[in-house]
Amino acid sequence: MRPHRTRLQAWLWGEILLAGLLGASLALFVSHPVLRTQYDDPALVLVLATVMSLAGLLIAVLAANRFSVDGLRTDLLLAAGFLVGSLSTAAFAIVPVLGGKPLQPAEAWAAMVGDIMGTALVAAAPFVGGRSR
Repeated sequence: MRPHRTRLQAWLWGEILLAGLLGASLALFVSHPVLRTQYDDPALVLVLATVMSLAGLLIAVLAANRFSVDGLRTDLLLAAGFLVGSLSTAAFAIVPVLGGKPLQPAEAWAAMVGDIMGTALVAAAPFVGGRSR
């Protein structure tokens, strides 16, 4: 029983140290404006949106695979949520910008509504129990 407790305590101290270091780095960037950098490049935003969309699609595939094996409704909602979020980002935030035009307000709203729907599905997943037939 004693080794498990010391391992837990070591992990907690590591988490406390990590939080302290992150807080100190945040304080450093806030106190010295010279250290702040601003990336206003639309291509960087496009790359980040693409990476996030592909990661969400990968998570959706993994959750769908887990649903096909276990049949849990939680996995179904997770897969649907990540799929909706990643596809709405791809369809309404990435594809319209590929032509070089800026994102139009209607497309930005559609992407945001799709992301909210995906987030709502993921947030509802822990509250649904049971197996599907």
